[in-house]
Amino acid sequence: MRDAYFGELVLAVFSTALLLACGDYYGQEDPFSFKPNVSGNRPPRGTPVIVGITQNQCPELEFAIVAPTNLKIGTHALLFARAVDPEGGTLDYNWSASGGTISAPSEANSTYTCTEPGSFDVHVTVSNGSCDSISGIVPITCE
Repeated sequence: MRDAYFGELVLAVFSTALLLACGDYYGQEDPFSFKPNVSGNRPPRGTPVIVGITQNQCPELEFAIVAPTNLKIGTHALLFARAVDPEGGTLDYNWSASGGTISAPSEANSTYTCTEPGSFDVHVTVSNGSCDSISGIVPITCE
């Protein structure tokens, strides 16, 4: 008898904790206002618990273009990147490269000016602020 009581007690505590953590907002306007529907130490049988959590999806980099990729010192290349956020959120772009300068590093489209000879990688990183960023790399040569 004691084991059966203990099992019911554990279930009641777990159910109550789940309701307090997730909220039983069935029929409520605001899914994040926690008004658990608890009777005694456990929820009524058949009470649905709806968890209103949406997982953020990372942006997808559709392309990163650098043109041309063979430059003379003092000339520039055009930088183009396109990414999409599945939820339609705002995206942050960040271009970086050594061996030259980038005119607008936080824009989707920019220019790179070659300032020294060598082979370099132009990087673009895109983030939606809530997810790990994605990157694209394009090699270039400055002569």
